[in-house]
Amino acid sequence: MELSDNKQVFNLWDTNGRRADILNAIEIYLNILSELKETTPYNQWAAYPTSLSQFIFYQKAIEASPEVFKSHGKYDQFVREVPFEYLESGNKLNAEQKRNLDINIESRARHYTSNLVRLGLAGSDREITPAGYAYQNSNIVREEIENMLPIATTNLLILRQLLKFKTYTTPNECGNRVAYSPCYMALYLFISGERFDKDDFKTIIQSLTPYNPQDPDNIIEQCKKNDYSFAEREREIPNAFLSKGVVGQTDFEKHITNAKSRSVTAYYYEFYKRLYDYYHDRSDKNFVRLKETCLEDVNKLKQAFGNGHKVFDFGRLSVYEHEDFKENNSNSPFLIAKDFNKAFYSEYVRSKIIDQARENADTTSRLFTATGLISLGKALPELVDSDIYELVFDRQFLRDNIFTTVDPQEYDLQMTLFESNPSITKILSYTDSKIESVLESVASKLGKDQNAIKNALIDRTSRDFVEHVKQYYPKTRVSELLKGFAADDGGAHSRDSINPSCAIPTAFEYIVAIAWYYISDKKYDLYASMNLTMGADFEPERFAGGGAGDIIAEHDDIIVMLEATMMNSQAQKRGEWEPVLRHSVNLRVDSAPKDTVTFFVANELDYNTINIWRAVAMVPLKSSNSDDVVSGVAIMPLTSIEMSEMLDNDVRGSDLISAVKSSYSGLHYTFDESWRETIISKVNQ
Repeated sequence: MELSDNKQVFNLWDTNGRRADILNAIEIYLNILSELKETTPYNQWAAYPTSLSQFIFYQKAIEASPEVFKSHGKYDQFVREVPFEYLESGNKLNAEQKRNLDINIESRARHYTSNLVRLGLAGSDREITPAGYAYQNSNIVREEIENMLPIATTNLLILRQLLKFKTYTTPNECGNRVAYSPCYMALYLFISGERFDKDDFKTIIQSLTPYNPQDPDNIIEQCKKNDYSFAEREREIPNAFLSKGVVGQTDFEKHITNAKSRSVTAYYYEFYKRLYDYYHDRSDKNFVRLKETCLEDVNKLKQAFGNGHKVFDFGRLSVYEHEDFKENNSNSPFLIAKDFNKAFYSEYVRSKIIDQARENADTTSRLFTATGLISLGKALPELVDSDIYELVFDRQFLRDNIFTTVDPQEYDLQMTLFESNPSITKILSYTDSKIESVLESVASKLGKDQNAIKNALIDRTSRDFVEHVKQYYPKTRVSELLKGFAADDGGAHSRDSINPSCAIPTAFEYIVAIAWYYISDKKYDLYASMNLTMGADFEPERFAGGGAGDIIAEHDDIIVMLEATMMNSQAQKRGEWEPVLRHSVNLRVDSAPKDTVTFFVANELDYNTINIWRAVAMVPLKSSNSDDVVSGVAIMPLTSIEMSEMLDNDVRGSDLISAVKSSYSGLHYTFDESWRETIISKVNQ
């Protein structure tokens, strides 16, 4: 990503159309672009009347995410006034219609898809890149180091893209640019052994710029002292703040503003005057006046002038004296400044940059978590399995490549690499000997043979996930969340309390899996049973896809598959009959001679669906993976409320399975497989 100047703070997701479910949004937008290419292959990505692609994209985006795009009055007005057939014919629009189409519809399509470009998943022409296709299809080839990592395909794809992502300066007269790698900086912070709170972590990662390359160790030391000078930008001090006297309110408000409220700007000016007075005359009277103003709205001052922290330390107010204030704030940049007005304006600009950085860091943080490596769910961010990743990522390599200079040829190469889908070792330029050294080091750390590394790390992850479930998802909470998915809000509240970054069906599947873990007496690998991508905090991010069922729990004596759906009773007929039946039949065939049972879990059940699942147990069915035929495929429908009640009533999974098997064993399985041929032959006699 090229930054036009040193004032910019990079952003991985356009604020126009920002949404929490980033991974879900990426998949939706890629699917729409694919559909556009298939249905309108000659319709290039351009505005009307050259192309309808941007209009159609926005139309499909709001259809795909009605819970996100709840209000789109300008679009509704446009489609009422202008029939699609009229647009399709390339007819002229009046000025108001043209403006509405451009600003409220097509520009949003450009903004939404620009996020794919930022992440290297689509080109500027909105053609899906190899990296984008890999994400869309959840299909990659892992090399040796990647193969041992206990992270899902989506995690790995996001990690690859972030390792390649850099911000660049504009080219100088020789065509050279300086690059900054946020991901390398993040990994270096963790591997350096220092711990920062989430705000400071975000500030470091997001506020750095290729226009001001710095020593990463100096940045760490500055941040430890609450010194945010690493976020400095070269700036021109306005003339009003070059004077020694008090800046007038009119001039002040030209340069120091609050976009939301004029009254807040007036409060800033009152703070400025009181601080100006105290700086020049540090009397008890001026101290009291300054304290009163500062305590009027601490948070507004933190955001505007304190780099996210309190501007001044006032200690315990009941016993706090002026002398305590002087001692505790002796290093305040406002009080030690040689030129007060310059310092005041500089602190405002720096704090504004840090505030913007922390706001933009929301998306960056979500993507870091989606790699499966960086956990931001606790007060102090951490690198999961840090003992392993410290061996995978070379500390010196990271340090040397946080800021780099690239010539035009190298820049073009990096742009090509960004849109392709190379492995981690290709991105890091690891030689075969380096790869072997990493594998040997990890094996030694784990006390395992190289061939056992992967299973050892998966076992560790499975144990950690169970601890996560015990801590954050006790049985009572899981029961309440299941009830919440059946609520009038469509499960939005339950999803938000799990992870607002994922789609509601993904969160529902996650909770159904944990519910079965409690019902089933926990005698299987919960983590391995789930076909989901989870972030480093073990919260669901994205459905992993593939041809298998949603949840497959391998017990000692039986394999239980759970198919979870948020589709209503009518949609189940169209969307669930075929895949649930196919998954159930394939599982029965592939698992033989081990027994299987499927639970179909939904908020509401269609009458015909209930009885169809019962009926299929009495007919022979063929696997889609082979010519094998089986009978007695048991599919038991359950509602989320019924599952919740089972948790409340401490129902045992073994008793539930026995009841299902007992009921299904009484069905009549004699079936004439040649019934159709008999009819045909009879009428042809």
